[in-house]
Amino acid sequence: MPTFGSNQQLTAGQVSDNLFADTIFNNLNQGSTIRLNLATVAANDGLGTANVNQTFSVGNTEYASQTPLPALITGQPFSDNGAYKENEITITQAGGGIPSLRVTNGTAGNMTFKYKIFVSQQ
Repeated sequence: MPTFGSNQQLTAGQVSDNLFADTIFNNLNQGSTIRLNLATVAANDGLGTANVNQTFSVGNTEYASQTPLPALITGQPFSDNGAYKENEITITQAGGGIPSLRVTNGTAGNMTFKYKIFVSQQ
């Protein structure tokens, strides 16, 4: 099953590009499953919106809105479908949907986050 991911650094106040953009997964068929695994590489325990947050949607349905990412924990491996799974959905819209995942750095400093995204066979 296809999985893609990387590390990305965001400066203070920066919003990432849509992580599905420019991939073969930028338009998915009905019945496709998406599983998001996300984490920051530093503490992410700010107050209010002073966090590294994710916003995830498919088509017009929003599944996460400015939800804080967990911080990596020593000894807890970063893998698909493990401790860092933030969302798992199956697209139910007829005709499929266009996924969007953006990460916002609401902190005052540079922050790095990791992502690993699973997409089922279409």
